Amino acid sequence: MKNKTMEAPEISYCLPAFNSSARIERCLGGVLAQVHAAREILVVDNASTDDTVAKARALLQDVPGARIVVNEKNLGRVENWNRCLELASGHYLKFALANDVLRPGGADMLLEAARATPEVSMVCSKECRVEAVPEVATPAPKNPEKNIFAPRETLQHLAKYNNDTGSLGGILINGEVVRKNKLRFRENIPFWSDFYFSIQLAALGNTVYVDAESYYFDTSVKGRFANAGTGAKSRSLCFEA
Repeated sequence: MKNKTMEAPEISYCLPAFNSSARIERCLGGVLAQVHAAREILVVDNASTDDTVAKARALLQDVPGARIVVNEKNLGRVENWNRCLELASGHYLKFALANDVLRPGGADMLLEAARATPEVSMVCSKECRVEAVPEVATPAPKNPEKNIFAPRETLQHLAKYNNDTGSLGGILINGEVVRKNKLRFRENIPFWSDFYFSIQLAALGNTVYVDAESYYFDTSVKGRFANAGTGAKSRSLCFEA
């Protein structure tokens, strides 16, 4: 249970993980490369059978604000994302999926945009698709172009550009909007669950779109959506869900 007497951190980094031993240290390294200190780092392990938890504990043992939660049983990928929503206490939420890596300053760039427009429901950015995450990551730009979209404009952008805006790894979420509206990721559309979540956020307030790549999307990881359980071919179908 959360300690209600403690002041909530400005940002919670949410790392849902399952058998991520090969990538958890790299992912956490991206989080630790962000400069903002008033943070919570939340690893929610989905009953891994490898040494994911041991590696995370070794890396985070002396890091203030870090905690690791281990599920008693595997909840499924999407439900583990919902577990992160339940446990995170930050005003803003930033998911960091184990296969991906935040660029140095990537989340800080999004947080800066959120501070300038605190009423927005989310801040969106691009992904940098790579076949291998570089050993020396390129920092995110300092002053990228930004646009503020009203709900309708955000939905139009989502419909046109797809993951350019709606991918979970590239958005900073207003946690208060999530809690007030009791938002959750939908398990019945697993491949589009993050994208549909973005649609829900877009409908609840303005969006800041940062025209820059905030994280590396590792395309070399096989089977990212192998168990999605859907035969649909376009995320545009989310607008019909």
